[in-house]
Amino acid sequence: MPRKATLNANDLAIARRLKRLRTEARLSREDWALRSGVGAGVISRVELGRMPLRYEDARKLLDSLRHSMGTETPPINPLWLAEGKDPLYLNWLLLLPRVYEIGLGHNVSFCQFAAANRALLLALALEPPGAELPESWLWPYARHWAALEGRSAKLATGIAWIECLFLFSAKRLAGQSAIASDVLRHYEKAKEKKESSSLLTACSENRNTPAVKSEMEKLLSDVRGMTTAKGRKAKLARDLGVSLSRISEWLSGKYEPGGEVTLRLLQWVLAEEAQQKRPGAQTSPGVKTRLKEPNEEKSQSSPGKQ
Repeated sequence: MPRKATLNANDLAIARRLKRLRTEARLSREDWALRSGVGAGVISRVELGRMPLRYEDARKLLDSLRHSMGTETPPINPLWLAEGKDPLYLNWLLLLPRVYEIGLGHNVSFCQFAAANRALLLALALEPPGAELPESWLWPYARHWAALEGRSAKLATGIAWIECLFLFSAKRLAGQSAIASDVLRHYEKAKEKKESSSLLTACSENRNTPAVKSEMEKLLSDVRGMTTAKGRKAKLARDLGVSLSRISEWLSGKYEPGGEVTLRLLQWVLAEEAQQKRPGAQTSPGVKTRLKEPNEEKSQSSPGKQ
């Protein structure tokens, strides 16, 4: 007999809406797992009402829907997933930050997050968004704007909204927040140079915290485990288009990969894991399970990073 659901009504409603998103996107649980990095077993247990949807899993799943359908596809409204509140889609590229960026634990449920941040999510669902971002959301949104600036004329209005959103919020907090002042200082430098990418570099420099460094260490640990067999480091170097010596420097800890390479490393690990899960595939020695995503800053390397 099917196991009885033990979740509250809100978590069960979220599970139903999550399943609706998957079925409307015509994705199997395995497909969604590969696209998002969230395990198929986790997706199954959430949809069956056997565990609450965690915030970090929700963030990855929603983001993967947008990217799987094209980079200009509007994101899902988080309040729709949390409460069924329209609209389903937003007309600007709202960002849900990673848990470590905003100080959340990895087991915080999406329902808990939405309840605690309902006023913020309501304001973010407006057009234009009328929210005042909390301090911890400033750098994620500054990076989000810098990555999008000038990329798409079609999204120009939404990108301008993102700029206004983090800029207004930083100015409001600048008198009492060193983080807000730092965001403004780097933003002004970027605008003066007419190089939004320099703000991405500044964001990358602000990754140097124990929580974020831990994310990078986990990724490099996974890469080390997948490249212990003969010829594997050479294959990774070919796949990334870098020298074998550069791979060795990253894995030894001499240098830390920059933002764009970090994303490509994560994609390589996920692709290798997917290949190993296929019937008849052999597992490389020392392979470890992917747990979390590193930062995705598309930036030039900071000083000391290559």
